[in-house]
Amino acid sequence: RWSLVGSLVLVGGAVLSLSTAPVNANLAQFAPSAEPVAVVDLQLLIESLDERTQGQKELDELGTRLEKGVNDIRTELRARADELETASDARARQLFEEIVRLQARLQAEEQYAQRIAAERLTRLKRDLYRKVLAAVENYSTTAGYSLVISDDSAAPLPNDGGLQALEASMISRTVLYARETVDITEAVANRMNTDFKNAGGNR
Repeated sequence: RWSLVGSLVLVGGAVLSLSTAPVNANLAQFAPSAEPVAVVDLQLLIESLDERTQGQKELDELGTRLEKGVNDIRTELRARADELETASDARARQLFEEIVRLQARLQAEEQYAQRIAAERLTRLKRDLYRKVLAAVENYSTTAGYSLVISDDSAAPLPNDGGLQALEASMISRTVLYARETVDITEAVANRMNTDFKNAGGNR
């Protein structure tokens, strides 16, 4: 009798095991990957950096100086033009030459200011991006992440541009969904700001 009951239990266990095997197999295909993955919002990360704030302040100061140089020439040019209206013939010829020279200086100064400002901005963005890449690698190595992806999941789809622009935006998107728990943007920014402060705030 007991052997019969034991046999039934064993058979029942085998049936249960066989019946749950497909279910377990189906669940396995939805199991999370063993490889630790994180995401970073690059734009938010860069905007959160104290170094970027200081760099932008330096750019603003440079822009102010460059604009002053351009405006000084404009002021001088305006004064010569006003004087020309009532000048004698001899003085008018001299003023005309000065005006032409000032116009050339103004054009050159404007081009110089634009190129210098653009070059400094490009350098700042390039340097920050390189430092962000190094900081993300350093943080991820310490935290044990094997892959870090730039998170663009929150970027809005274009309203203009038609079907082609919409499809291009959809296809180029790298992250469709990411849990907040794998977002290391704030952690990397905090570490970079701490390192920047410890370095005396020097870029």
